[in-house]
Amino acid sequence: MYGILKARKCQATEQQYREFKAYYCGLCDALATYFGNLSRITVNYDMTFFYLLLDSLVEKSQRTTGLCPTTPWKKRDIIVNKYLHPFLGAANIYLAGLKLKDDLYDQTSVIKKISYQAFQGKMVKAAQILLDLGVDMTKVNKFFENQLIQEASGKSLADYYQVTSQGLAFLLSEGSKLLNLPEKTRLELKKLGFELGKVIYIMDSFVDYPSDTKNDRFNALAQAFGDQIQLVGNLSPEIRNEIYTVLQNSLQNTIQVIEKMDFKKNRDLLNLILQELQIKVQFLVKNTRDMEEVEKIVKSASPIYLLKHPTYFFKSRAAHRKYDRHYHHHHDCCCDCCDCDDLITTAICCDAADCDCDALECLSTGNPCELLECFC
Repeated sequence: MYGILKARKCQATEQQYREFKAYYCGLCDALATYFGNLSRITVNYDMTFFYLLLDSLVEKSQRTTGLCPTTPWKKRDIIVNKYLHPFLGAANIYLAGLKLKDDLYDQTSVIKKISYQAFQGKMVKAAQILLDLGVDMTKVNKFFENQLIQEASGKSLADYYQVTSQGLAFLLSEGSKLLNLPEKTRLELKKLGFELGKVIYIMDSFVDYPSDTKNDRFNALAQAFGDQIQLVGNLSPEIRNEIYTVLQNSLQNTIQVIEKMDFKKNRDLLNLILQELQIKVQFLVKNTRDMEEVEKIVKSASPIYLLKHPTYFFKSRAAHRKYDRHYHHHHDCCCDCCDCDDLITTAICCDAADCDCDALECLSTGNPCELLECFC
């Protein structure tokens, strides 16, 4: 999961933002309950969105409160759906482990190798929980094997995102079974998962392109377009439009499915998150002309980079985040963070926490992640 499915605080109402955080904390609580407190570092916004999506189709969840290790002085709201709690917690852990495993195929890293070895015990436990819930783990592992095959033999962008899309469709379909949802809803969720999987995969490839290129790691865009994309120089309008068109079509299909679904709650919040995703696609893909800009945002949002460049930090909005968040939210002024027209402006606005990786990746590579939510 890559952390792109999140509404900006300045766009959401206070109630909507609290609701999303309650699901985020609910997923975090599930991780701690079944896999220990250290597993909380794998919590991410995308899986939170899937929790929100599935739970919004039923009236089965409960709201409670609990202490968070990051803010032990105050309690946080937690949404617990007993049918989804173990499923999404286990899925989150297993996918995080597979991501580490995939990273090791792309590049040898001592830190990631140690992280993956330490993670294997949790992956075994997660697999057993999913098996007990009726999930076909043979099929899950087959998705991973097929992804490696496609990365080795694929020719087009569609070849590379296909397996991720199928995997996310499978995830939502399995979640619908646990909730005993009608067959029509299950099919809608499968289609939704396929389209969102496509967007997530392509967006991650786009943002990771500079880093993958310099570190000789697999990147779907690099494989699909070869020398047509360069780190230095303008991004070809033809390629940019091709990528943007694929993403826009998938988002339109996603919105059409959402409109047909019978949600019991949170419809406005779900729509808000998808609208934000459309904005990100436009800003990151359509309006970013140079792939060097992507590299700058990754560096400038990295905790390691900021620690090495304190001057940049104190000049950035990061140093004044508390005031800016208050001002944008309560005075309904989002021009600095919601009307950015390129990637660099987005980097220093009030929503720099909306990044494209998870906390586990941040700890192992220093890339931007959810850890920045209360930092920059």
